[in-house]
Amino acid sequence: MASYLENITSIESGSTVNHTLTQTIRRLISLWPWLILSQIFSLLASFIYLRYSTPRYEITSTILVKDDTKGTDLGEAAILENLGLAPGKSNVDNEVEILKSRTLIESVVSDLQLYISYFVSGNIKTAEIYDKSPVILHLIDPKSDQIKRTEVTYKITVKANDQFTLTDKVHTWNQSFGDTFLLPTGEATLRKTIYKPDPENTYSIKISGFESTVSEYSRRLSISATNKQVSIISLRLTDILPRKGEALLKKLTENYLSTSITDKNRIADSTIAFIDQNLHLVSLELKDIEEKIESFRRKNHITDMAEQSRLLLANSSLYDKEKLQVNLELDMISSLQAFIKKNPNGIIPSSIVLQSSDFTLLTDKYNTVQLSRDKAGYNFTGQHPAMQNLDLQLKRIREEIIQHIESKRNELQINKLSLEKKAVTFQTEMDHIPSRQRTFIDQTRQQQIKQELYIFLLKKRIETSISKSSTIASGRIIDVAKAEEIPVSPNRQLTFLLALLSGLGIPLAISGLLEIFTTRVTDKQELIKFTDVPLIAEIAHKRLPGVQVFEQKGRDPISEQFRTFRTNIQFLSAAEDQKVILITSGMSGEGKTFVAINLCSALGLAEKKVILLDFDLRQPKIASYLNITGKGITDFLISTTKEDNLIRPSGLSIAFDVITAGTIPPNPAELILSDKVKSLILKLKETYDYIILDSPPIGLVTDARLLSQYADISLYVIRQNFTFKHQLEDLKGISKSGLLPKLHLVLNDVKPAPGNGYNYGYGKD
Repeated sequence: MASYLENITSIESGSTVNHTLTQTIRRLISLWPWLILSQIFSLLASFIYLRYSTPRYEITSTILVKDDTKGTDLGEAAILENLGLAPGKSNVDNEVEILKSRTLIESVVSDLQLYISYFVSGNIKTAEIYDKSPVILHLIDPKSDQIKRTEVTYKITVKANDQFTLTDKVHTWNQSFGDTFLLPTGEATLRKTIYKPDPENTYSIKISGFESTVSEYSRRLSISATNKQVSIISLRLTDILPRKGEALLKKLTENYLSTSITDKNRIADSTIAFIDQNLHLVSLELKDIEEKIESFRRKNHITDMAEQSRLLLANSSLYDKEKLQVNLELDMISSLQAFIKKNPNGIIPSSIVLQSSDFTLLTDKYNTVQLSRDKAGYNFTGQHPAMQNLDLQLKRIREEIIQHIESKRNELQINKLSLEKKAVTFQTEMDHIPSRQRTFIDQTRQQQIKQELYIFLLKKRIETSISKSSTIASGRIIDVAKAEEIPVSPNRQLTFLLALLSGLGIPLAISGLLEIFTTRVTDKQELIKFTDVPLIAEIAHKRLPGVQVFEQKGRDPISEQFRTFRTNIQFLSAAEDQKVILITSGMSGEGKTFVAINLCSALGLAEKKVILLDFDLRQPKIASYLNITGKGITDFLISTTKEDNLIRPSGLSIAFDVITAGTIPPNPAELILSDKVKSLILKLKETYDYIILDSPPIGLVTDARLLSQYADISLYVIRQNFTFKHQLEDLKGISKSGLLPKLHLVLNDVKPAPGNGYNYGYGKD
């Protein structure tokens, strides 16, 4: 018997984990209609979203950057790295920044007039069209300030006889195709295309702000090097119109490559300009000396002095050749110094000036840095550290070039003085030559010098022009712009997956939140979790009207539960004098009177004499439930009414009697303190096996606490989905205080979970 009582006081206390899993499964089963509805709604929403959302496509292109300086320390990348501007930064990184530059993107937007968009509106959706528009708008001056600020939409209506109507919110234009007309953005023309307008659709033209269009494409354009091991740049763009995106990337790469060719041609153009300038000067000098020779011959009647001077020239040819070379280089140095002084920020000609490998290296290095500074100027201001570092580098290299030129001049001057000394010696030998002969030879020598210089410059100009005509871009297109066939957004697979997940997750989340934030007791596991008071019985939900549900031959679940309840009570009260059972609850409406009446019926039908006392003197209900009239407890306590006159049969069982509350008193608590209560209970113990005290809620009034002194067993009724969880804290306090003897819980109004209904059928008659 003791072992059985221990089992009663720990009903299912060790099954919390299994119950949690089972409860979760049952909750899912209970939610299946909502899960199905949620899935249908989510999938329908995803279909509608995919049907009317605008797909976006990814357009890609790749460019191979030709690193002309690869393998040498004089390259642009090496110079930038030595300057500390970007450690390890390669030529590819520089080209990436150029491709990202706003200047380059502005040129693309302007060339393609991407700030003009064409739309077609159907019954539901408005979509942009690019290369299939029935009309094309051309702005005469697309770079005007008005276009940079304007954003306006025009509705276009195509009429017969090549007429059209263009309207905005304020103005209307009736014009012919091909005519020039004035818009707020400036002069414009409208022409037809090969595509015919659909009369059921509406067409419109939107002119966006130029600056905002450039910013939008700059944001959507992604440019990066594929990796650090190769010189390949990847360009990516997302757009709702694949062909429009392809046109943009194609134009971007074309403008980039043409710009790189232009940069390379700047050096050639600077060299050609320098040569042309010097060719003009040498040509004038050569013409002057030839005119002097012609005048000298005419004046002195000289036709041919070759034979006269052949021997002299043969002997002096060695010195003249050396002096010619020295004078030639001195003239070139003078011209170069004048050019550098006149063009402090220009490209310095290299190979045509001084036949020196050191000087060539310096000029190549200077020109490379100068081009780098010009490119950096697209993205940085003059105060930027990168620009200042480049200016410092240019200044240092320029000083080295000037020093080199000056050193070369000094060297040539020394050589010239040496040659002149030798010429003085040779001149002595020529004193015997007639003055005319000597003058003629001098003039001939000057002519020869000028001719050599002219031929040299002319040769270099031809070489530079050939080099310019064969200039190629800094890169080449590997993959032309191509749009993916499958849009990147919306992602159909991901959309359907999210729809399925949301269809499951939303009902579960709502259910979970409701469970988390509910303030009511939902099942017996919460009683086990939040209290240490044993559960003695579970009473199922009563579907039929009336307070009496227990029948002697009843095989319904609730009757079987009261039989189990009766058995547990009999074991708890097996000891002597364990007859008085107090039934209370936390608040009104939890079913303590219902439990009391049916427990008494169960005990009475088990041939146990039982009496139910209605001590809820404030709101008595037993008399009305059982249709009993007459005096009750209040009348007994305030008058001389005898105990035997209070007892009434319940009408439910021969062994089940009732004492009603009687008249409602103004001071029920004071009446319960009367000694007559004790005498009444003692008197009843002599006759009855069980005395059930139906008391008011202990959480509201003190009556139950006063009656607890007479009780042997206390039953605390909790109603599922009715009793508040915070009342369990009060229950824990009552249990710890020991105020209610042998306290046990009764969980009332339990509704079976889906898949876990009650099924009693054993021993049916």
